[in-house]
Amino acid sequence: MKVCVRATPPAAVAIGVELRAARLEAKCGVRELARRLAVNPAHVSNWELGERVPPPDIVSFVAGVLQLTKAKFDRLSQLAADARRENHIEPREDAAARLTAVYEQLASHIIEWAPMPLPDRVQDSRCADRRTSAYSGRAPASRDLFVSARSCRNSELSRAAMIERNERLLRLLRKERGGVRLVTADVGDLPAFTVYRIEGRTPTVALRHAGCSIYLTAELATAAYIRATRSFAGEALSPEQTVDTIEQTLRELKAGQ
Repeated sequence: MKVCVRATPPAAVAIGVELRAARLEAKCGVRELARRLAVNPAHVSNWELGERVPPPDIVSFVAGVLQLTKAKFDRLSQLAADARRENHIEPREDAAARLTAVYEQLASHIIEWAPMPLPDRVQDSRCADRRTSAYSGRAPASRDLFVSARSCRNSELSRAAMIERNERLLRLLRKERGGVRLVTADVGDLPAFTVYRIEGRTPTVALRHAGCSIYLTAELATAAYIRATRSFAGEALSPEQTVDTIEQTLRELKAGQ
């Protein structure tokens, strides 16, 4: 039986992302930063990959070398202090986008659940443009997107808005036909979430809330979401049925039904 290594704490991944972003902004190479810090370049690479957490004195040294603002230094210091916690809250939009991009590159398989409203990728295509990956060159992960049937007919939206949303979803369905499935069963009040399965490690679950993302790695915290993805896989419509259902919904909406 293959045993997975526990997932790297999300704050450790986050500090790596922020260190790399700060280094690139300062136009400083890995070897140059390592030389100025008097450390092995492998240490800098490990910090940026989230494999190791830089000690507080190194964080202060990096802040000085890269001439970071107080706000960026405070953020790095807080992340370093939180780096061994299993769960992490990422409230800042730009940082959250960078962290999401890294997890999408790290993952070998991504499972998304989108209740109401539709998933970010459908609502706002600009989200992908804001996610500059720190792990370029890796093949994209396989992805399963489960969408709630309730999001196709949202009583809080106008008919025109519902038509526009369903047309966006249909475009996504046609582009990624095998990976998008509609869940028609009532699954309760599960929030939007993403499961990142990383080879050789336990999964990381990201809960999507307004204004922040919450990253979970503790087994007790992630268990309910892992179970939910198994339930979706068994209950969701097939990709072909999903396309047919959305097309029928669009026809009815355009006919004023």
